This record gives sequence, structure tokens and C-alpha cells, in this order.
Amino acid sequence: MTLVTWLLQEIDTAEASTRELLYWAQQTILTLKDPKLLGKYIPGWHDWPKVEEACHQRLAELKSDRLILAEHAPEWQTVEWPHDQNGRGEAQVCRRCQNAEHTDWNPAVGQADVLPEGFVAPYVLAPCQTLRLLASPLAGRPGYRTEWRPA
Repeated sequence: MTLVTWLLQEIDTAEASTRELLYWAQQTILTLKDPKLLGKYIPGWHDWPKVEEACHQRLAELKSDRLILAEHAPEWQTVEWPHDQNGRGEAQVCRRCQNAEHTDWNPAVGQADVLPEGFVAPYVLAPCQTLRLLASPLAGRPGYRTEWRPA
């Protein structure tokens, strides 16, 4: 399982539980508006709108996480041989996190030998630091791998 796949599963799980909590918060708010309950003491009645607001905020955060994942999704690219991952001189790299000042290194597939000394690779191997940081608060969850820790 890749970091992207694992993160998508975690986001899906968090979204489902947040939507369930939002449903119950909204149901409770509607129930509390029932005229039969007017004047009765109901502990915690005033907290449900705060729960609803927190759920909406969490859903917005999860949407943002999905957008970050899409922006930093890895793709296959020609790399120097020490970074080869498939025997064809290619590796999974972040399409967003690139060393943009070094884009003139574009060898043909299978011709990616070691970069000249002092030359910085024009690619960043996946998973990039952004995805590692996105996953770091979830490090205690099942399935998280130690190699995904931020550098």
C-alpha cells in the first residue's frame, strides 16, 4: 500500500465518521426545537450547534487534504539509475515538488545514467515531504509505516 492509498482510506474513514456525527448533531438540534421541550432542563443543549460547526470545519479540512493529495500525487518519470524503481530507469516522483531550476535534464527512457557531479536531480522521489507531513498526525493509526515519517 502506498502513502497516497493509505491517506485516502484514512480521509474516507474520517469523512464518514464526521458526516455521521453531523447527522446526529443536526437531528438533536431539530429535536431540541420541539415545543414540547420548551422550558425543560436539557444538559448540554447549547453545545450541539458547536458540534455542527466543528463537523463542517472538519469536512472542509478533509476536502483540502484531498486537494493536496491530488496536487502531490506521484507519477512515473525518467530518473537516474540509482533511483530506478521498475528496471526501465523510471521512478515514482512528485509532479509538484520538483527542483524547477534544474529542468534541463531530460534523457530518453533507459538512458538515465548517473547525474553529473554537483548537478541536482530535477525530481523529488515520492512520497514527497508535503505528503509525509500531511500523514504525520496520523502516525499512530494502523497501517502507517515508519518510512513515511517526514525527513
